[in-house]
Formats: sequence, C-alpha cells, structure tokens
Amino acid sequence: QRKGFTVIVYNVGDFNPRNTDLRTVSQGGWLICAMPTKTCSLHHCFSDPKVRSIINFSMRFFSNDTRAKCKVHFGTGLECVYALMTYGIPPDILPVNTADGIEIKRKNHVKWLRMRKEQEASSHIEDVHTRIVVPANIDILFGRGKVYREHLGNLKMVDILEKNLARYESAGLKEKSAVISEVTQEIKNQGARFVKMESYTWKEVDDKLAKEKVSHGFRTRLRMNGGCRSNVNTNKASTRDVECITTADTDPVEAKRARVAS
Repeated sequence: QRKGFTVIVYNVGDFNPRNTDLRTVSQGGWLICAMPTKTCSLHHCFSDPKVRSIINFSMRFFSNDTRAKCKVHFGTGLECVYALMTYGIPPDILPVNTADGIEIKRKNHVKWLRMRKEQEASSHIEDVHTRIVVPANIDILFGRGKVYREHLGNLKMVDILEKNLARYESAGLKEKSAVISEVTQEIKNQGARFVKMESYTWKEVDDKLAKEKVSHGFRTRLRMNGGCRSNVNTNKASTRDVECITTADTDPVEAKRARVAS
C-alpha cells in the first residue's frame, strides 16, 4: 500500500477491564511505530463506557503524529460500522457481523490458515519462485463471484476490453486472435499478472490461459451489449404495435381496413 495500512481495534460487546493489560495498552503507540509497515490511521471501536478511561489514559503515551491518526468510535456494532464507512472503510471487509457487531466471521480466516498450512507443507523448491501469497491490486484473478468480479485488477481489465470492444467485434477470426494477443500484452505491460488459485496457493498462469481469460471477457461484453440492443428493439416493436392499435380504435377508416385485413 502506498499510503499505509489502516488498523481497526474492535472492542464491541462485553468488556472486562480486569482482563486488560494496561501496560500493553499504554505501549500501543510504540508498537505501531515499531511495526515494519507504514500505518496511516487507527480506528478504535467500543461499546462499553468503561473503555473511555482506558483509551484516554493510553492516548497520553502517543506522540502527536500518532494521536492525529487515531479515531475513536463509541456505540453499538452497527453504529461503529457506519462510523467506519464515513472514512471509506467498507463493511464487507470487517470480520464481524454488521447486524450485532459481536459475531466473528471465521470463514476467511480458516481459509487463510488452510492456505498457509498448504504452503508450508509444500517442499518443492521450484514452486517457491512461482508461489504468490497475496495477489496485487492490479493482478487479474481467475474465479467466479462478486469478490473476483469487483477486484481492482479485474475492473481495470474490463475498462481495457470496453475500449477495444468495437475493434474486436468488427474483426475477422484471425484478426480477433491478434486483438486478444495485443490486449493481453497491454495488460501485462502495465505490471499485471493473470493468477489462479491452485491448492490454496495463487500461481501465475501461462499465456494460453491468459488469452482465454481475455477472450472470455470479450465474449461476455458482447453478450451483455447484444442483450441490451435486443431489449431496445423489442421495446420499439411493442411501441409500434400499441400505436397501430390506438390508431385503429380512434380512426373509423383504419378500423374498417383492419376488419377487411382480418
């Protein structure tokens, strides 16, 4: 990340100050500074009023720069989620249920643990260089569903396909293959990779699968645009039918012609 990571401390629900290590809380600022990553903001969400005194006490040990990056949110789970949304944090990425803010979503965490176990158990040296732990934002992901469809790299690929869609539609069979190769190379020249999940590990695919992904994207865009045009033509045809019926009902001459034609 260019601007850094956003840290969210979520203390919504039952809270017991006796189980809290005040020394660890007071050293939170030093912990953030000691992390080998850049932290751009810290959001602390809580629902128990008893936490206010602990947060106010710990904020005294933060530096001025760290204190400016900290935001405190008090309320129920849903209120804290709405407060985070005002800072551009979508609720889908939070590992808690937005209905009550207490139930923890463990599906992605369990999947990540399974992936890490598979990676650590793999002893093939040749797989180390091709293994991708976390895909980049500009990478093209293979898969179905909203998560893959709304990935930043996949959305950028859709924009490139839209720009070359007219050229692909008017091209012949051989020219279509050339357009697919050019678009695939254009995407790769921007630093993007075509990656696919295999055995809980992301791996970069070869040029053949990458071109098939681009070709499938072109066909999908054409099918979506063709459906829109057919709907427009259907609406125009139905409008003409209504106009003919209305004219026949209001004009006696047209009505007589309609009876003679029938």
